[in-house]
Amino acid sequence: MEQIAFIDMELNKETKRKVERLLSSYRNMDAIIKSMEEDIPEIKLVSSYTGNESQRSNEFYSEPEKIVLARERVGEKRITKAKLDRLYHSIKPEQKRIWEEAYVQGRYHDALRKDMFLSRRQYDRHKRELFLVIAEAFYLL
Repeated sequence: MEQIAFIDMELNKETKRKVERLLSSYRNMDAIIKSMEEDIPEIKLVSSYTGNESQRSNEFYSEPEKIVLARERVGEKRITKAKLDRLYHSIKPEQKRIWEEAYVQGRYHDALRKDMFLSRRQYDRHKRELFLVIAEAFYLL
């Protein structure tokens, strides 16, 4: 994937919000995955029958189904984290610094731009390219 392909592309506001949410959640992703894993109930080897009153809806509910769905959500989070890891290690150093300092550490963009000795236009170009790479990887384009 060449960076040159992103020169003329623009993102809408909703896509930018989704990308920023992904960038910001990168720092806490491991803790979120651990927390979700701890919330998954253990599977019982011996099935037990508990009588229920008649169901008031057509929804199907079972403990194994609940466990499988919880494990699936954890798996999706792991895949997201792995994608973000690969993307982080494949982007330009300027983009890594923007991601790390602005979205993980929470620094203001103007202060970071001045520390990087970049003009607003250069900083915005690196940030836009970072957003486009992530949006393409997560099929948000």
